[in-house]
Amino acid sequence: MGRIKEYFVEHGLTVADIPKAIILHEAVSIAFAMATWTVCYSAQPVRSIAKFMPKKSTPGLLAKGYTAALAGAHRQVDKMKWLAKLPGSDIQRLTTSCAESMCFRGAIKPVTIPGKLWVSWKLVMMTKLRKCHEEASAHVTSGKV
Repeated sequence: MGRIKEYFVEHGLTVADIPKAIILHEAVSIAFAMATWTVCYSAQPVRSIAKFMPKKSTPGLLAKGYTAALAGAHRQVDKMKWLAKLPGSDIQRLTTSCAESMCFRGAIKPVTIPGKLWVSWKLVMMTKLRKCHEEASAHVTSGKV
């Protein structure tokens, strides 16, 4: 445990920063999920890709994964009753785009997990830097240097 603590301290993180880091990590994750869902809703990647694939050659593994993601997306969209109340909302398209974004995020997890950790670390460091600047300017304005 000592090496892990040393690593975090070397990079400017303390135990007190853990709650902030977790909250920021979750915020980044939610923002990324919403962004990919929005892009999939707009771009409709499955329709775009399907245009170039022969009708009879659907890869079995890909179809199974997409079917599972579609079932999960259906459950997710069903939980969000407020979506149906949005003007012009198409529940089928919302469900499909949710499944597409789930597949996309699943495919790029090896990149996004370390990426989200790095972004969270940078955000924590930015908040710490901002706090230091505020404390320094408070000392200057109060005459304490």
